Amino acid sequence: MNTIVNLYSDKSGEIARFLKDFYDKEICSDSDLKWEKFFENPVEIADIARYFY
Repeated sequence: MNTIVNLYSDKSGEIARFLKDFYDKEICSDSDLKWEKFFENPVEIADIARYFY
């Protein structure tokens, strides 16, 4: 079972900045205001949730 993480923003560039800081590299996205990623291991979302919080 996959776990999905969705990030939404009403500010252009906010998600891109967060993902660049989190992954320490540029992340390409189809939308500047929405990002979605599927994780096969649900434990992996703990890292992104902890960083975000």
